[in-house]
Amino acid sequence: MPSLKTKCVACLREFATRRSLAKHAEKTAHIYQETDVQFFKKGESEPVNLPVPGRIAVSQQAAYKEFLSGMAELTNSYLKPDVKSKWVKIDLIMVPSAYFTSLLLGLKLNKPFAVREAQHPPPLKQDSSTALFYNVYDISVLKDLFASTVPLKTRTYFCRNEEVSVPVTGGELTAKEKVALARQRAGTRWGAASDASNQAKPTSRRQLKCEEGEWPRTREFQVIWWPDVFAQSRFGHLRLRFYVEHVELTN
Repeated sequence: MPSLKTKCVACLREFATRRSLAKHAEKTAHIYQETDVQFFKKGESEPVNLPVPGRIAVSQQAAYKEFLSGMAELTNSYLKPDVKSKWVKIDLIMVPSAYFTSLLLGLKLNKPFAVREAQHPPPLKQDSSTALFYNVYDISVLKDLFASTVPLKTRTYFCRNEEVSVPVTGGELTAKEKVALARQRAGTRWGAASDASNQAKPTSRRQLKCEEGEWPRTREFQVIWWPDVFAQSRFGHLRLRFYVEHVELTN
């Protein structure tokens, strides 16, 4: 997938990603500002048009909220034991452009991390399209986006295939519950155990990772946007790509 290039405004050196540009600016002390970032196709002097973050129109707010709820439910559905893939891709084929610019605003995104041009991925059939890649590295930003809709799950626990409550550690138990839990573990028959000691013990955990980490082992929540796939309508193709950590818990 050929990358469009962004440039250092001081020396005009070209880079494929904003990470490379930022490292260059840090090394050379050249001034780097996000507002200056533009991307160019090979051999062209004019930059490609980039979406501008903006608020959704009042008339579209209810429908946009339903759209966000659907996004959260889809994302939550991949934090389950029967999902084997760790890097998840969710494709939303016909997304209004106004929804996407509002999404950028909600995620505090401005300029893309990278821009690439290639044959459009299935299910759409196009010889060539331009993809804009945006990276989110702060999980709190994601949670805030869905705060007024379906809550985003960032960590789930399961006893085999059944979701269970977050395990309570010994430090969070009352004195009475600690005694009851100790008796249960000792195999005694002294009275009924507390709710905390009776809850199913988790056998696995799924966690949505959203952090920069060390390149190339990054764990970004990636938003990919193809803006020009429908010639006669203001729709685009949106893809969510994120990493779900799988942890099997020992008894």
